[in-house]
Amino acid sequence: MREPDHPVIEIMSTIIARAITNDSIFLNRNSNHSTDSIGSSAAYIAVVSSVQKKIKTLLMELQKFLADIESQPELAIHGIRKRTKYIRALLAIDPASATELRGCMKKLSSILASYRDARVNLDTYQTIIQINNSLTNPAIETRLKQNSFLAKQLPVDTELEIIKHLLEDFIAQLESCSHAISDDQMLQRIESSFHSGKKGLERVKREANVRAIHAWRKKTKLLWYQLRFLFGDELEEHEHPLVLSNALGKLLGEIHDLDVLMKVLDLQPEHPFNLWVQELRQNQVVHSLKLGHTLYVQQRSTFYHILKPIH
Repeated sequence: MREPDHPVIEIMSTIIARAITNDSIFLNRNSNHSTDSIGSSAAYIAVVSSVQKKIKTLLMELQKFLADIESQPELAIHGIRKRTKYIRALLAIDPASATELRGCMKKLSSILASYRDARVNLDTYQTIIQINNSLTNPAIETRLKQNSFLAKQLPVDTELEIIKHLLEDFIAQLESCSHAISDDQMLQRIESSFHSGKKGLERVKREANVRAIHAWRKKTKLLWYQLRFLFGDELEEHEHPLVLSNALGKLLGEIHDLDVLMKVLDLQPEHPFNLWVQELRQNQVVHSLKLGHTLYVQQRSTFYHILKPIH
């Protein structure tokens, strides 16, 4: 990893470096459960790592992305946003964690959202015309390429300064939340995430609008991050049915990207590009409902079965 040469980025890296060497400021949960392989156990014993350890790992990854934000802005912004969402999912496990902590990560991610959306909008358009070349529209492409956030690529100094203060606030507040949580509390929160995702499925069955899809996507990604925290790579390595939460989250993300693009373009309903995208969106929604039913209804017993051994 190269040394950061931007003064604000260097300050942020120092803040994070200080945090990851100070165990006392992180949530601390100890587990006495033994480790077992999901693939070799009918009971699916969980690999229960501490929230403390995972947040430290994520902050270290954040540090690397911050150091590379000037040389690889697209990759760095995407990486930072993913880690902030993961941290928020871990904080949601702890019933006593302050909402301000998750708020810090949410604000940090939102500062970078416009840069990410500008790139994704153009990428989504280019993917669509690769599928259907007849939809090629130079005016649309030019408009997307002229997005000021796409042109800037890198957050300005004032935005980086805000991110620095958000990280300072996050670490300071995290220190005051240093306490132990029981396995039962943790698992209850993850069960709550599962139930919340099922409610999201029921809502989209009634109304597959932009807000409903976006809300369901967030609930599903929250569940996936929490399952990843519990089981690491075991779910994917053994092709466990709950990996569907990842696949569903990605599909809902594709629908969300379409929704964001069409909101920006604001085309007439009868515009050929709009008609084709709406048909694609409808097909994706149908597919997402099938995946959602499999995950939240058919695999409900699997979900409880995999968590039962660590209660």
